[in-house]
Amino acid sequence: MECREAIDRLITLDQGESPDQNLVHHLESCEKCRREWHRFTSALESLRHVAPAGADNDAPLDSSRHIDRIMESVVWRLPATSTLETSEANRDYTPGLQMRNWVLGGVALLFGIGMTPYIASAREFRGVGGVGVATAVALGVIVTVYASVFVRANLQQLTRFVRRFTG
Repeated sequence: MECREAIDRLITLDQGESPDQNLVHHLESCEKCRREWHRFTSALESLRHVAPAGADNDAPLDSSRHIDRIMESVVWRLPATSTLETSEANRDYTPGLQMRNWVLGGVALLFGIGMTPYIASAREFRGVGGVGVATAVALGVIVTVYASVFVRANLQQLTRFVRRFTG
């Protein structure tokens, strides 16, 4: 299990829910994730003792509704582990690449496919329809790999998008 997947799974655990065996094994072997888990659980514990706005200051926060509302407003940030990652660490944490990067990559890929018949080196391999079989197979593989990686990296966003339109 990779660290990013472990942190995502830890964050999505319900209050009081125990992590599964794979996650426990990863936490036992990864110091970085173990520290993140302790920070996360201590932050949740601290939130339980915060009174909601307008409430009596001595009253503990016993409603998970308030904790959920507070946690929704928290922006998760990745810790900097090296000087090269320092500027990246100041960016908001989002799983995978941003959708804009994927769209730009897809547009560039389609542009490249459209330009294939006009490339001088491709003229040697022309067959029926202006593009040779080897070139067509290579382009098909490239598009398939791109689509597979795109779906895998953005599965959560795509699932929300599909659910919005299907019910």
